[in-house]
Amino acid sequence: MSCLKGGGVWSDVVRAGKELENMEEGFSGQFIRVIGDGLGTSFWKDTWAREGGVVGELKELEEMMRGSRKDTWKWKLDPKGEFSVKSLSQWIEQRCVRREAGSTKTEWNTLVPRKVNVFIWRALNGRIPVRNELVKKGIDMDSILCPCCENVLESVDNCLVLCEKAMYIWERIFAWWGIVLVDAFSIQDILQHSGGRLLGKEAEVLWHAVLLVAVYFIWKSRNMKVFKGKTENGAKLFKDIQLKAFEWISRRSKRWNLRWENWIERPYNCVRIAADV
Repeated sequence: MSCLKGGGVWSDVVRAGKELENMEEGFSGQFIRVIGDGLGTSFWKDTWAREGGVVGELKELEEMMRGSRKDTWKWKLDPKGEFSVKSLSQWIEQRCVRREAGSTKTEWNTLVPRKVNVFIWRALNGRIPVRNELVKKGIDMDSILCPCCENVLESVDNCLVLCEKAMYIWERIFAWWGIVLVDAFSIQDILQHSGGRLLGKEAEVLWHAVLLVAVYFIWKSRNMKVFKGKTENGAKLFKDIQLKAFEWISRRSKRWNLRWENWIERPYNCVRIAADV
């Protein structure tokens, strides 16, 4: 992957790839070297062999000896060999983004940005830098307690669900949607909550998007405390979640034609109003 060094999009791709390397059939394995003149390819180190075993490899060598085009990279997940974020997202979803409870598949929610979906995947797999995870990696910490409540060891579930501040947010969100708050002890418990019979399939999509936005903003609020020393007011954080969820969903789908006044009152009514129009 050395040829991908530099700035721009490919730097971001390589950086993301490092995050994905522990997956079954890692990220770098999805790139294969297309042989041109052979000058830019390591015979022993780069992945360049083609399908078809030895015969395929000999054909590549023959083309290399006759060819004048330069070596390039090919993205294996696309028929044309061109890298795309869409194909990468689909690959991650198929192989990696799964709820740990019962190995249930967790599909990306298209109503929120990709960065939110990626964060959720990382949180579900215990791959966000909460303090107990940093200590496990041998990093010396001044404190291992939750930076928001300073009462218990900071874990993924404590940070995003059980911390006093997080619990306040979840109480407000469930009340906003008119849903009875259930006992939740982990992020899986929260994200697997369907909203109950009250919602129906259409509104459940909105509900799930709001849950993802809330998790993401709880984490952002935590980081504000850790890195800037600022404590965000819980009521303001809740309003920010309402606003940002509305903005993201409205931009990504014209399916419901959301209206702010209906959204802040009872979000699931937006689905019913759209159905009546």
